[in-house]
Amino acid sequence: MAFHPGEYLRDEMEARGWTVGDIVSRTGLTMEDVEAICGERKSVSAVESILLGRALDWQEDFFIVTQNKYDMHLARQAQPVHDQLILLQAARKRAMAYD
Repeated sequence: MAFHPGEYLRDEMEARGWTVGDIVSRTGLTMEDVEAICGERKSVSAVESILLGRALDWQEDFFIVTQNKYDMHLARQAQPVHDQLILLQAARKRAMAYD
């Protein structure tokens, strides 16, 4: 199971008693971007990962690695649906060939 990096950021902010404004002042990111990351509505970029890592005194690649793991998790969940659609399309083509 993978989690969006925003979940880790929210948890760490809570543990430190930090607000979104604290993250904004420590990173230079916009309020909108920090809120979107925390709300899991935005992916974390490599630059954002570096800035967040430095602000939290974590590894600079933590958030981008976490984002990649989360993206892979979502892709794996979607893959069976994609495979089913391909099989369905192939079956329809075969059925049309017999008409």
